[in-house]
Parts: sequence; C-alpha cells; structure tokens
Amino acid sequence: MLDVNVARGDLLEVQRQVSAATSAEAKAKAKLSVRFPAAAYDAKPMAEPGELDLPLPQWRERILAESDAIRIAEGLLKKAELTAARMRADRVADPTVGVYTASEAMRSERIIGLSLSIPLGGGYRNARMQQALQEVEAARARVEHQRREEEAEIVEAYLEATGGLERWRLASQGLAASRDTARLTQRAYTLGEADLQTLLLARRQALEVSTAAEQARLEALRWQHRLLIDAHFIWGLADE
Repeated sequence: MLDVNVARGDLLEVQRQVSAATSAEAKAKAKLSVRFPAAAYDAKPMAEPGELDLPLPQWRERILAESDAIRIAEGLLKKAELTAARMRADRVADPTVGVYTASEAMRSERIIGLSLSIPLGGGYRNARMQQALQEVEAARARVEHQRREEEAEIVEAYLEATGGLERWRLASQGLAASRDTARLTQRAYTLGEADLQTLLLARRQALEVSTAAEQARLEALRWQHRLLIDAHFIWGLADE
C-alpha cells in the first residue's frame, strides 16, 4: 500500500506539471495571436541552441543601427535643432521693403512711394531662442541615454545567450546521466535488487533533470531570438 501511495503521488505531480504546461502554452498562444494576428502558430519541438553567428561588437553595431527607439530620439533631436536654428534666425528680424502708389487732385497727380520697415528684436525673441537651445540639449541627452541603455541591453542579451548555451549543454549532459541512472535502476528493480521507492526516486530525479534541461534550452533560445529580433534578422523587420 505504501508503494502504491508513493507511485500515485508521483503520478499526480506529473499530471499537475502537464496541466500547468498546457495552460502556459494556451496563454502564450493567445498572447501571440493578439500581438501578432498574422503570425501562424506551429506547435513543433524546440530547436537546439547553436553558436552565435556574430561577435559582440558586430551585434552592437547592427542592433544600434536598426534601433527604432534611437531613430525616434534622433528624429526628435533633429526637429529640435531645426526649431533652434529658426529661433536663432528670428533674433534678427527680417526687414520689409514695400512700394506703393497713390493719386491726388482728382487723380491728376500720381504718387509713387517706397517704404522700409525694420522690426527691432527684444527679450521675447531671446527667451524663445534660449528655450529652443535647452530643448536641443535635452533631446541630445535623450539620444545618448537611449543609446547607453540599448548598449547595456545588448551586452546583457549577448552574455545571457552565450551563457545560456553553455548551461543548456551542461544540463543535457546531466540529463543523459540521469536517464542512464533511471535505466539501470529499472533493470535492478526488474531483477529484484532495488525496491519500488528507489525506482520511483530515480525516475523522479530524471524527470526533474529533464525539466531543467528543457528550461535551459528555452532560456538559451529566448536570448538568441531576442538578439535576432533586435537586429531585424528575422520577421522581415529590415524591409519594413
């Protein structure tokens, strides 16, 4: 009865994990369909992580060049610079030259005149120019801040991708060893050299190691795909 209860407990735990994984898959599928309606969902086995094709400097150069956030910040900086240039030009008001005609004495006399207007700039124009210059500096600071933030994120993603690949390889080696242990324990149980609880323990450990290995594979692939997406190497983002 004790062996049966232990085996039933292991079975219920595995069923709980399967239910949790099914729910997580359904939520991920729903989120994917909402954010990317045109994306086709294909439930196929995960690929194995591989070595990154580019070194860190090339990833940094590519991602920074393709960054939409940096492009937006640079566009706002250019707009602020153009506004400041216009404010600087407005400090010297544009003179206005005019020609006018008139008639007098029952239109028997015609008058032709020339007018010249030179507005004088004041404190208001200077204040607007100073404000525009401050906005330029703020926009330039935002560009630099965005660039530094993205550089830090690129380094983090690269290190996580490379480290994740190594962790997955180590987890795979541990998985092979645990499966071999479970196989040998099963043989020992068949021959009467091990009890059921020992067999269940070996299988439980193999299952835990298998779950850890799959999680390590998922993390490695997630960081690698983050680099690919940010660099616009996939999903055709480079053409949009």
